[in-house]
Amino acid sequence: MNPKVMDRVGLEPRRQEPATLSGFDLRIEPYVNLVRCPGHAVFGVLMEVTHAELQRTYAQLKVVYSPEAVVAQTMDGRLRPALCYLCAAMPAGQADAAHVEDLAGPAEQLGFPSWYVAKIRSFLPR
Repeated sequence: MNPKVMDRVGLEPRRQEPATLSGFDLRIEPYVNLVRCPGHAVFGVLMEVTHAELQRTYAQLKVVYSPEAVVAQTMDGRLRPALCYLCAAMPAGQADAAHVEDLAGPAEQLGFPSWYVAKIRSFLPR
């Protein structure tokens, strides 16, 4: 998550660690979501936050995301249990360019693979 976005929603993680999550694919149509997709993987950041912070953050969003227990892999290969928030009924729509870049910029800064940054940018409006 982009630090500007975290500031905007008032999220202050105590710890952050880049990681991958296998078996999911990224969608931004119109908002960010992960969907189950065997053989795929997504990149992101594990964050240590409280349940109250999560509830406050997700209450500010335009769609309902629900937690799902997953096991992510840190960049050094450790497996970590985590909650991943998914939207079961994402309304169809075009992603906002600024929203896409709010994801692509940090992905580049974190050193995620170029193919993954290109995947994020593939959701830019045409």
